[in-house]
Amino acid sequence: ACAQPEVLEDHVWAYLDVVAKVQDGPPPVIAVRTAALEALSLLACKKQSAGHDGRMWCAIENAELSAVSAVAFADLRAGYVSRALSVLRCNATLAVFFPGFGPDAARAAWEQGYCLGSRGMLRELHRILPAAATLPASLAPLADFVEASAPEIAPAVSRGDLGGLLLGEGGAMRGWAGQELRHGFKVVDVDESRPTFDDVRPFLVGFRTEPARRECLFRFLDFLGSPTLTRHATASRYRSAFSNTVSSLDIGLAGAPSPALGADTSTYHGADFLTAGPKLSGGGCLRCKDRCGILALSIIHGLMGWPKELVLHEALLETLRLYFAFARRPWPRAGAAPG
Repeated sequence: ACAQPEVLEDHVWAYLDVVAKVQDGPPPVIAVRTAALEALSLLACKKQSAGHDGRMWCAIENAELSAVSAVAFADLRAGYVSRALSVLRCNATLAVFFPGFGPDAARAAWEQGYCLGSRGMLRELHRILPAAATLPASLAPLADFVEASAPEIAPAVSRGDLGGLLLGEGGAMRGWAGQELRHGFKVVDVDESRPTFDDVRPFLVGFRTEPARRECLFRFLDFLGSPTLTRHATASRYRSAFSNTVSSLDIGLAGAPSPALGADTSTYHGADFLTAGPKLSGGGCLRCKDRCGILALSIIHGLMGWPKELVLHEALLETLRLYFAFARRPWPRAGAAPG
């Protein structure tokens, strides 16, 4: 397959899919992680021999993205939510802030708690790399505002209230915001037991091509619920795997006791949360503490590298709508006009 760049990504997905379905082998999550390490090692060797063949480099890095994504999906299905997010987030941190560097470039920032979407990441970046890129002037005030303080978590909006109204009006943005409102806001901080850098290091890739770096960012945003998944065709390998993972989680949690809408789930941790109720947002994506803030800052950080990327601008508008809609409490009581 390495001799045919156009099919390399499909072969990696197919290989990891077969590995995950072996009945007599180790648990699927272990099998996929082991196979992904082998695939990444082979692809790294192939990179060294690719020379200046840009077409081959793009194909190899797309295949590497597939291996990393498959690991995140396997971790998520096995219940390792924080680990799945960390693998994607650390890779996206490398892709956005350290283009052209190896995986260890992000070690210092990660170990100090700074990464893509973190408050203070830009200041930390300029401490590590004084010549690092800066935010576009038009985005600097917005970034400062979002970074200023963690948003308050508003009480859940009951079903049939604003969420139902938005869903009834139709439209992608209203539908997404309505689903978020319907699923409440009390969520578990999945970063509580964030893996160490050495835990995620084997699955980090220093992507060098622009399409791979941008796609790496998008895949982290997908997991957090940004409406960016539609950039892929419905039948694409990645989107199919994403949808199948979400579907399997929904089925697995169907019989689990769920907290009432608006109930305080802040006491659920680790394995308890995995059986306490859905850990997916209305769009079928992961929920975590201050997700709107992380999403907004991640997209703003991404716009440092791709200031004209339309998908990022559209995602930022929808994320900020949610950030201001309920993270900042514009509706203090049911039926009240926005403040």
